[in-house]
Amino acid sequence: MRVPPFEYYSGLLKGLGLVISGAIIGSALFMNIYQHNLNLVIEHNRELSKERAELLEKVETNNKLRNKQSVIGDIKVIVTSGDAAEIDNIAMGELERKIEQDLKIVIGQKVSSFEENPLLYEKLISQRIYQNVSQKDYAVSVKTMVLTQTELKVWIVAKIWKNIPLR
Repeated sequence: MRVPPFEYYSGLLKGLGLVISGAIIGSALFMNIYQHNLNLVIEHNRELSKERAELLEKVETNNKLRNKQSVIGDIKVIVTSGDAAEIDNIAMGELERKIEQDLKIVIGQKVSSFEENPLLYEKLISQRIYQNVSQKDYAVSVKTMVLTQTELKVWIVAKIWKNIPLR
């Protein structure tokens, strides 16, 4: 019995190699596109869940304060970046949520108490450090606070906090 010469199968092996390499490259491209789409869906889901939580909280506070027009009923926090490095959307959303939680004690307070002493409300969150927000620490300071009717709007400047150990 004879072994057939290998030269007969060289063309077949080249074709098989091209098919396998094409399958590998195609699957890598498919996974890249799939991961990109999945990241977009996850980010959109986080935004929608944040918006849902805000709306549920607004409905709850509106039900409590329905007949009271002279109290603070809503808080809106806007975070901007103070560093040269941009803060990503996920970190901004987490910072907004944490700051809104810290300012939640203001809801239900009289508008006149805010007008008498706005620095007290500013000091609630000014010069605070929020740790482990998207694996980074941020120092925040109040840029502006505006009270319009029953909504308190707070503009925050966030900078990446660099903890320098003492020697």
